[in-house]
Amino acid sequence: SLLFVGIMAVLGGLPSLWLFMVANCPALFLLGLTFGNFNAIALERLGHIAGLAAAVTASILTLIGVIAGSAVGFSYNMTLYPIFLGYAVFGAGALLFMRSPSARF
Repeated sequence: SLLFVGIMAVLGGLPSLWLFMVANCPALFLLGLTFGNFNAIALERLGHIAGLAAAVTASILTLIGVIAGSAVGFSYNMTLYPIFLGYAVFGAGALLFMRSPSARF
């Protein structure tokens, strides 16, 4: 994401469609794979209440997604900077959270 932000800085914030697709499609594909695996890890110890746990987890993830998506959406300025800066910032935040001792139980 930060590499693409650098490329956008060189191109004036408006890259071509093919460049956007080359950068965005792999990111979204890998994001889809990651969510499925993290949901399985989150529900691993909750097999006895799997339905309730899945509903609560999905509700919390939706709330976090709405807040994060709103922050990126409201910062839209007719360029792709907010999207890829959002990928970088929220990705780094997720990595720091997963590396923190409180994330392990």
